[in-house]
Amino acid sequence: MRRSFSDWLVPVLIGASAATAPLSAQEQGPPGSPIVSSDIALSRGSAELRLDLEGGRSLRLLLDEEGRVRLNGDQIGTYSSRDALDQSWRELLQQAMDAPTGTLADVLRRWEPPADASGVARRLDRELEAAVAAPSGVGEEQRDAADPDAYMSDSITRLNERIRDLERLIEDGELDPGVVADLPELRGLRDEIRSELQTEIREELRRELRANSREFSSAWNRPLRHITRGIAGVFSTLMVYAILVGLGFLAVFFGRSYLEGIADTARNATLRAGLVGLAGGFLLAPAFILGTLALAISIVGIPLLLVWLPGFWVAAVLAAVGGFLAVAHGAGEAFAERRFTGTEWFTRANSYYYVMTGVGLLLVLYLAASVITMAGPWLGFIEGLLRFMAVMVTVIASLIGFGAVLLSRGGTRPVRPTTLTPEPDLETEPHV
Repeated sequence: MRRSFSDWLVPVLIGASAATAPLSAQEQGPPGSPIVSSDIALSRGSAELRLDLEGGRSLRLLLDEEGRVRLNGDQIGTYSSRDALDQSWRELLQQAMDAPTGTLADVLRRWEPPADASGVARRLDRELEAAVAAPSGVGEEQRDAADPDAYMSDSITRLNERIRDLERLIEDGELDPGVVADLPELRGLRDEIRSELQTEIREELRRELRANSREFSSAWNRPLRHITRGIAGVFSTLMVYAILVGLGFLAVFFGRSYLEGIADTARNATLRAGLVGLAGGFLLAPAFILGTLALAISIVGIPLLLVWLPGFWVAAVLAAVGGFLAVAHGAGEAFAERRFTGTEWFTRANSYYYVMTGVGLLLVLYLAASVITMAGPWLGFIEGLLRFMAVMVTVIASLIGFGAVLLSRGGTRPVRPTTLTPEPDLETEPHV
């Protein structure tokens, strides 16, 4: 962006319009020269020099047949035929045509305007100096990449010099009235570009500071990153555990019989409850759509839509959460059966205990994965495997619980284990 400003700003200060003239010589600049190509045209009434410079810039200097001095097509002054400026300029172009290709920039740089010439001659000299000022062997792209701040500062300096030159030429009365009228606009353009460049520098400094800060923070926290992630995972798992246990306690307190009925169904018909839960999950959306259509086409059902639309999904969420807690209750109950025996079973095992232990069993894989995270990337495969198993356990438990809710009709008709009653003994009749 910086180089593009400097590329077009200097020509803008005095206008941009190509001047045409007969071509009598054309040269291609050597590698490393700021001059890419040059065209020189000499005739009885005009003398023109055209330079194509690096970075897409160009320079057109013409002394035309009508006594006008033109820069890139715009008049910057006047001259008289065969005066000191005309003769000196023609001698310079003749030397440029005869000079070897590699020395053209030096020939243009060494030219000095006549001492008794007008101010426009000094203007021509400054334009030539600015055109060939690029150091040999270093192009615009290389200079911009090597030292962008110095390049930008040089561009601003050149802009200020050009504006000062215009002001001096205005005082000498050698400028075209159109250029004088455009000078305030050019000053505003200079201030606008300077402000944009300063803003760009500030943004780049901020980006560099932020990048350095992130790099320093990353280097400082890299050894502790896995430990902090593991600790955060442990705390999040414990928070979820506390929330689920609290919901389980509320379910036991307000609806213990229903929760136990769903838990018994999940334990005694596990496979059937899982299949029903899977089918019910797929049928939730169709059931919602069909119910909505059935209520919408009836006059009586239209007011019920206000209850049906949110109530259906609230009931589905409650069924899923309640089923998960019921599965946790059943898992805790199965764990207690293996742990306690005899009278200990009645004194220490209860529904609250079942919920606490069952939820812990369902979340233990998440906790183990968070602990493994603290070891760093060395056990990443084990961590990923544990998290996958934890998600699968959660999904399966949710499907079984949802299916158990549907099978037991919310715990009102639980599926009990079938017990085989022994057949009564047949008394044999005594033989007579």
